[in-house]
Amino acid sequence: NETFTRIDGTRFNAQDFVGKLIGRVNVCKLGHHGGNDSMSTEFARTIQAQTYVGCMWCQLGCSALTMKRIDAARSAGAERPLFLPQLVSYVQREAECETGWNLPHSSAVHVVVKVVPGGSAYKVFLLDAHDEDMRVIAKFGKVC
Repeated sequence: NETFTRIDGTRFNAQDFVGKLIGRVNVCKLGHHGGNDSMSTEFARTIQAQTYVGCMWCQLGCSALTMKRIDAARSAGAERPLFLPQLVSYVQREAECETGWNLPHSSAVHVVVKVVPGGSAYKVFLLDAHDEDMRVIAKFGKVC
């Protein structure tokens, strides 16, 4: 949650500012690997993504605090978004238990998002990254 100072001395949160600029989205890549300082509640509330993709290289990415902020930002009655971390560690498992998120169980995946022309629908594919075959191990479809 980076805060900056404007020329006039007022302060603003960069994530909240960007969220207001872009508005609602269907898929969002987690900022800062989903660490504790990423994905402010206001940003998540503004974008209301249906799917979140996390690109993690360490076990501290995709923190429980971030998952809780995203969950708290859902509109009343809205479906819980699809959450796809690239690395699932004990940290995410703890967060999964606390928040009720259902994370795909895979330690080595590539996430591919394909959008139909015009953006009316998309599919998310998880590819096995253990070898060069890039076998599809799961796919999720969402109508926008």
